[in-house]
Amino acid sequence: LVNKDGIRKPSDIYKWDHRIIESEEMAPGGTIPRSRRHRTTRFDELEAFLTSDDERPFCLMHASRQPHAPYFGRLPNGLEGYDASNHYMDSEFGRDLELLEKHGLSENTIVIYINDNEAGIPRSKYTLYDSGLRVPCIVRWPGHTSPGTTSDAMISFIDFLPTLVELAGGDSDPQWDGKSLVPLLEGRVTEHHEGLYFSYTGVSVGSERDETPFPIRAYRTRRYKFIRNLNYKIRHPKLKGPRRLRVELYNLEIDPLERQNLEFFADLDPVMERLGDEIDAWMEKTGDKGIESELALLKRYPSS
Repeated sequence: LVNKDGIRKPSDIYKWDHRIIESEEMAPGGTIPRSRRHRTTRFDELEAFLTSDDERPFCLMHASRQPHAPYFGRLPNGLEGYDASNHYMDSEFGRDLELLEKHGLSENTIVIYINDNEAGIPRSKYTLYDSGLRVPCIVRWPGHTSPGTTSDAMISFIDFLPTLVELAGGDSDPQWDGKSLVPLLEGRVTEHHEGLYFSYTGVSVGSERDETPFPIRAYRTRRYKFIRNLNYKIRHPKLKGPRRLRVELYNLEIDPLERQNLEFFADLDPVMERLGDEIDAWMEKTGDKGIESELALLKRYPSS
């Protein structure tokens, strides 16, 4: 693992065979010495790992801390702030690719680029609208994926575990929620999931503690998105604006920006019932009790 793990509690149960943390050197555009988000990656150690005398296949995760605030200052190319942090993150990814090329690893290494959900635009982070759920995903797999192709199949982060296990020669656990992306990446299929579940947990047990539960659950098909706000009687504690309705239904084929709530269209009652049943079944399967579960989480991790 290179740089960030994003794990707060309990971090001791996640073990890494090899860990590289940021250097003490300031990155170009960095202005805050105490912030690890303004430090450079130790590419010398990363290169040493790639060239070590070990014939086993490797799984390397380079997790950038950019473009989270605090953002960079002005770069030599004129970019500053959020744009500068994005640019620096992209440049580090470019150095990763250059190292693979330099040491003859490009043709037999699968490169997967994924990113976080956007926080700097409305209706994104802290919501379950598509503007907060859809993230970039680029895969380079020489000899298997065709360069320049795209897919509109619905996939989820839960699919990467079984994908990596299959690529390493293992078998997926039948209890896993995700399924391998290998057939999709090789172009043998064009669809993946018929529907996906989503959950927003409205409390934080970290340093910026938020004890106001505002859990949101959703189920999305290719055509419809059904959202259930479990604590709809209050305003969303992290967002400005009016109170949320108890449920929201959107036809994504004609309303991709999710602006027209179809909850009150009687002819769509069967759709809401079917998608609501999907959420109910999923919450029961996972032991999700909504507000009660989130209050229990706060109790488990009392404020220090």
